[in-house]
Amino acid sequence: MNRYNSSGIPKTFKNGLYFTDQIFKETKLSLNYTNTQSNFKTKREVSSHYLFSDTSYQTQKISNEQKNSETNSVNLSISQKIDSLTTMTLSSNFKYDKGSRNYNETNQFISSQNELQRETDIDNSNQLKKYTIKNNLWLIHDFKKKNRKLTANYQYNVNNSNSTGFLNSANIYEPPQVTNEIKQEKSSETSNSEHIAALTYTEPLSKKIKTELGYDYAGNKGLQDKKTFDFLNGNYNQLNDSLTNNFENNRQINRVGLKFIYDIKKKNIQIGARLRQITSESENIETKQKFSQTLNSVLPYAKFRYNFSDNARLNIGYLTSSKQPELNQLHPLSDNSDPNSIYIGNPDLLPTYNQNLNIGYNFFKPVNGNSLWTSLKFTTINNNISNSVYYDTSGKSITQPVNVNGNYNGNFNFNYTLPLFSKRVEISPGIFSAYSNSSNIINGENNSTKNLSLRGGLHATIHADSGAIEINLNSSYGNTLSKTTISNFNNKILITADYSASISYEITKKWTLSTDIAYTYKTQQTKSDNVEYYIWGASINKKFFKKENLILSIEAYDLLNQNIDAEQTITDNVLTYSKSNSVGRYILLKAVYKLNSNKTSWNEE
Repeated sequence: MNRYNSSGIPKTFKNGLYFTDQIFKETKLSLNYTNTQSNFKTKREVSSHYLFSDTSYQTQKISNEQKNSETNSVNLSISQKIDSLTTMTLSSNFKYDKGSRNYNETNQFISSQNELQRETDIDNSNQLKKYTIKNNLWLIHDFKKKNRKLTANYQYNVNNSNSTGFLNSANIYEPPQVTNEIKQEKSSETSNSEHIAALTYTEPLSKKIKTELGYDYAGNKGLQDKKTFDFLNGNYNQLNDSLTNNFENNRQINRVGLKFIYDIKKKNIQIGARLRQITSESENIETKQKFSQTLNSVLPYAKFRYNFSDNARLNIGYLTSSKQPELNQLHPLSDNSDPNSIYIGNPDLLPTYNQNLNIGYNFFKPVNGNSLWTSLKFTTINNNISNSVYYDTSGKSITQPVNVNGNYNGNFNFNYTLPLFSKRVEISPGIFSAYSNSSNIINGENNSTKNLSLRGGLHATIHADSGAIEINLNSSYGNTLSKTTISNFNNKILITADYSASISYEITKKWTLSTDIAYTYKTQQTKSDNVEYYIWGASINKKFFKKENLILSIEAYDLLNQNIDAEQTITDNVLTYSKSNSVGRYILLKAVYKLNSNKTSWNEE
């Protein structure tokens, strides 16, 4: 049965038309249109503990958010086989969005002596209209010579958005009761156009060795015009220069790569490198101030695959990548969308440089169904784009992106499937473990956050009564530990346990009855905040007509009405516990009709 696990209460209406046909012998056409309307209401309670080397403070926040949106989307795809060696595919997408958002937040700032220092009330509202156009053209040509291949791709993308909104904020300082108010009208218009072209040519040098040469180009031009007006003398007519900007952004990326491939029956070795140059320029149209960067990178990579058999292989890969700062991260401008947390860009940011090592082994035995999948991954990040955050004595913060080193993460994953009793029973144990270290700067002091998690699980599937009955049993138990160097706050190990069971019974060929129950238990730093709940659901469905084109079903969710969305996280120096409203008990009547005139059974899809 489907589950909705996110926070908030959604209402969604979706309809559309879908068409796919082989209109000519060598031409396939796909065309579809969808309209989606949604309404989303979220109420959230958040308790945050801010940790410093010499002190701490807490915040208690209650927020309400309502979002309404409507999306109209048209997709077109044409695939044309030009000749026996050449195929061309054209795809286009047009999307138009409009929506609104209303957000209210009340936040209390409490000192380490448990005294109320400040209380804020924030109202944010905005209206948005946006359209996006994406076009993609592929040309693939295979030559008569084996393994010789040419691939060409061109993309043209355009997007434009307009938004208007209002920010009303009141700060009440205790003691004495001093109120500081913000009343502003905000407008924003952004537009972007992007050209992307790529060409890849593969040439076999011998039966075992081939080379691949590639070049790609990306050019992006964007305009960003933001205006903020303060409320004065009964009108929003006072332009706020510090929160107003008008930028033109240009970015070009040129990349060339060369790869050698050695391929025999049991071994495949790939070694190559890419040379990349990025040039970007951002100009404030009003002040004529310019920010520009030109960056060159060498990005090597290597892959090794060894086939022990047709169904067992070892993969080892080394990959480097680099991420350019976003343009809004480079602009030295303030954003007060959240007056409690001001954001300022940094024009001196450098791109990140990532190194990734992946090792994986898997096998599958078709005869008895035995399978194993395991992987080990490790990533280091140089010049990672993190944050430098300054907190004042009242709990307000100013955040600026900065480059830091010392970030790394790794994880290990193991999954095994063991069929028993002629595959009537399948048992699948699994283990997942992860460790990460991330750095940032708090009030000028370096801080590292280390996270360690370990999770184990067991899944079992039982088929009975010649397949008419299917039983699924799941269990999962995990521990998480987080520590920061800026504070000696005593973090305890957090536990998350999930157990579930489901049974599906095919009463007849047309009727199916199913039910499931799940139990979740989560510990928090404070015992009183521990979470424990059961989710019980059931459904019945009936297939109609000879080809089973129509399915009617009744689905019941959370019959005990216990669903909760609660989570605890540690990010940098902030320990956060949040609880949100979630979808509770409901009953759904569903009808599905399939136009599958070429099939004799619904299950053949």
